[in-house]
Amino acid sequence: MSQTDTERGRRSMASCSRLVLGACILAAATPVVGEDEAGPLQAVNRFFDAMAGNDAALAATVMIEDGYLYGYVDGPEGLRLVPTSIADYLAGMGRRRDSLLERIWDAQVLRDGRLAVVWTPYDFYRNGEFHHCGVNSFNLILVDDGWKIASVVYSMLTENCKPSPLGAPEFDAGVTKEPQ
Repeated sequence: MSQTDTERGRRSMASCSRLVLGACILAAATPVVGEDEAGPLQAVNRFFDAMAGNDAALAATVMIEDGYLYGYVDGPEGLRLVPTSIADYLAGMGRRRDSLLERIWDAQVLRDGRLAVVWTPYDFYRNGEFHHCGVNSFNLILVDDGWKIASVVYSMLTENCKPSPLGAPEFDAGVTKEPQ
């Protein structure tokens, strides 16, 4: 075998190795909702169903009452935190008159035993009008009766929101004010 053939073989082998390595990295980075991820994501979706229906009893089935929700707004006056205990959130949910819709997509789920994190972009509508968008970070724990949300941290943006891949939501009135 000539030196040229040997060099060609090495380059071919190196290219093949890079291709296989690239495929492995891509496969590892592609989020797939499997059995391990389904439970935490179902709990998060049930939370949003409860929010849309102002159903505190349903929300309580997937939340730890002494947990917390922390929203934040980064505005002209600086960082503003919006903390709410889950107990206060649940107490206020039944009294709320506004119609709320929060939609999530491209959820990423990380899990280690009884611990899970669900990270997902979202958009939020109040009474059929766009209100804000951002990213949610849910921390969940698996207890005897299923996955429970222990805390949520979320950003709230009112402008420069990327369009949702879900398209415009449909409301009873059929009119939706989209994000600017």
